[in-house]
Parts: sequence; structure tokens; C-alpha cells
Amino acid sequence: MKLPVKFIEQMKHQLGESYEDFFKSYNNKTHRGIRVNTLKISVEEFLKISPFNLKPIPWTNDGFYIDDIRPAKHPHYFAGLYYIQEPSAMLPAVLLNPNEGDIALDLCAAPGGKTMQMAAMMNDSGVLIANDINNHRLKALIRNAELMGLRNLVVLNERQEKIKETLYGRVNKLLIDAPCSGEGMFKKHDDAINAYEDYDVEACVSMQKSILDDILEVLNGEGEVVYSTCTFNTFENEEMIRYAMSKKSLQLVDIAKKYGFEPGVDMHEVVRLYPHLLDGEGHFAAKLKLSDQKHDYRFEDISSQPPELLKSFMDENMIKPIEGLFKVVKDKVFLLPSKRIDLTGVKVVKNGWFLGLLKKNRFEPSHAMALALKKEDFKQTINFASDSLEVTKYLKCETVACDGEKGYNLICVDGYPIGWGKWSSGKLKNLYPSQWRLS
Repeated sequence: MKLPVKFIEQMKHQLGESYEDFFKSYNNKTHRGIRVNTLKISVEEFLKISPFNLKPIPWTNDGFYIDDIRPAKHPHYFAGLYYIQEPSAMLPAVLLNPNEGDIALDLCAAPGGKTMQMAAMMNDSGVLIANDINNHRLKALIRNAELMGLRNLVVLNERQEKIKETLYGRVNKLLIDAPCSGEGMFKKHDDAINAYEDYDVEACVSMQKSILDDILEVLNGEGEVVYSTCTFNTFENEEMIRYAMSKKSLQLVDIAKKYGFEPGVDMHEVVRLYPHLLDGEGHFAAKLKLSDQKHDYRFEDISSQPPELLKSFMDENMIKPIEGLFKVVKDKVFLLPSKRIDLTGVKVVKNGWFLGLLKKNRFEPSHAMALALKKEDFKQTINFASDSLEVTKYLKCETVACDGEKGYNLICVDGYPIGWGKWSSGKLKNLYPSQWRLS
């Protein structure tokens, strides 16, 4: 691998005698990981049914190294039982440690790995807001949110200065996985090296300072922030933490130096994850806590009746109807997050759980609805084994011959929903979305 000359010189200066071991690590294999989606399945239950050879990632209790080269082809992936994520990237959400009932913001969220992890830690409760300024990348985040079965997520496509105005003093857990020069991605993505040559560190520093100038204002008086990057230079890391502390009354939280974590450069409290010292591609992370006046914020907690066509569908097909605050936008029905926060003034691209469409005389459930249900929620279900021909045909959008009951059926793999089908006369009309099909 031909690494940029300026990067080589920088790391020689930064690492001293250990720089040779650092550069040798670029000849090693890339470390791949999956994180169990505990919103759907416990780690213990997943390990019982998983076909993969897994080794625990030490800094998280739900992440595993995986040797299998095609985890995105297994039926359990289509059921949203796990998320594919680089092991180092699992650390920032663990450090932030959002809890049930928090108001949390993932500022630079797409494609959503850390958002999905935060949602699981919060048990899909409180208010979790994911933002990204890149509208195209948000499509991947929304797809991942539906796959993971998230009901309570709000997705924004907005600049940080507008978010500051709307969320001022309301957020108690803030994650800034900042846009950066991506030095830790050189082994994983060849394009990262090309981008590094064209997109200099100074431009990243300017962008990061602009983000910090505004977004720190959303923190409540006892709020916490984790700042992370996948790069190694000090300008985008330690120097950026010093800049943040000059803007607000933030105190560093000392992160334990274990699992191969190294302290920062002239900043012991932060951590650096180097690829020659642990099984990961590299990361920087710092945690800071605000010490300021706390503002009390009251949630709106309102419920409403579902539209009549949805109510009829639930009465006919569900064990227990869905309850909460329903919103109809044209022909689309949404269940809004259980705890509401006023988002007037910012561009909201997803607000809660998309349930389905109101047709002329019926309700048509969405794929997102299926993936956020449990098998025991629905009256009529068809369950396929993960190694069966039937589940493969289903995921390829083919007609499946099987036993069932007439009408809508919730299709499951090993007991976990993957989509809808309509059964009649020994055959399942496949309702799996073509754009999600197994290829």
C-alpha cells in the first residue's frame, strides 16, 4: 500500500520508535465486526443461533469480530439482528453511554452505525435525533433504521447553526463523530488515500471548528459530549478538544487506558486507537462534561386515535393494537416518537415509525412496520429456518409454496420478522420490497 508521504512523515514524528510497527500493521488484514441489535435479540440468544465464528470486541458488550466475508447475505442480516460495523467505530457510543429517557443527538450520523448503537443503548426511548447535512447519505441511515426496527428516531438534514437555534440547552448526550481527513481509513478504503491528497487537514480543522462554534450550545447544563474522528493527526484531535474547552466550560472525563488504548498526545484523558496496538483500524475519542446551569425541559407526551383503516387492519391482524400519537401525511401513516420535542425551524426527513399507506378502502403495511414488530405481535405468521430454501426464495422476491393462513402473514426467519406476505391456496404472494432483495 502506497501511503501519502506527508502522512508517513507525520506519523514518524508522532510515534517515534513505534512507527515501524504502525506501518507494518497496514499489511495485516482489515478487521471486520458486527454489533448485535439488542432491540430485537439478546446477545446470548444471538450466539445460540448465529452461524458465524465470532470473537468478542473487548470495549463493547454487544460487538464481535467476524471472519465471515459475507455477513450481509445471511437471512439474520435481513431481519436486522446485527449491524456490520468496524470495531474501532463502536467505541464512541459506548463512551457517551446514552440511557433510557435521554435527549441525545448524533450530529454527523450517516450512514448510521453509531445512531443504531445509541438507539439500542436507549432501548429506543427518550428522544434520539440523528442529523447529517448530506441528503444522499441519509438514505442509507433511514434504511438502516428501518432494518434495525427503530420506532423512536428523528432524522434531520440541517446545518449545525439551525440545530443550535432549535435545540439550544436541551440535549444531554451529544455525539460529534466529526468529518475528518480519514487517516484511519487508508487500509479499509483506497478512496480515502485519494481524498486525503485532495482534501487537506486545514480544511477539516476549519469545518470542525465551525461545528463546535455552534453545536456545543445545544448541551444542557449537565450534558456530556463525545468527540471522535477516524484520523491520527493532533490538529483534528487534541487541538480540537482544546478549542472546544475554550468555547464552553467543559471538563475532560478520563477514559480508562485498557484494551490497547493509548493516551492522547500531551492529553492523557483522551484515547487513541492505533492499528498496531489493537484489532481495529484506528480512532480518536474524547469525552467532556459540561458544568453549567441545567435547564428543565418538559416533554410533550400525547396520544391519538389511529386512522380508521389502520384500526381495522390492527383489529383483524394484531394481538395487541399499536398505541401512541399517529400522524397522517397525505396517504402515509406514522407513529411519532413517544416523547416529543419541538423541532420547528429544522428540516425533518424522518419522524418516528412509518407504518404504511392508506389506500382507497384498505391499509397497506410498510416493510418498516414488519421489521419493528415481534413475531408474537401478529396473529398470522410464517416462520422459515435461516438455512431453508424457502427463506432464500422469499428474500429474492420469488413466490414461495408453504403452509399458512389466508391473508396477511408476518414472515419470520428463526422467529424474527423479515417482511410481509399474503398467503392463499398453498402459495405465498411475496411482498418483500424489490429494492431490498437478496442478490
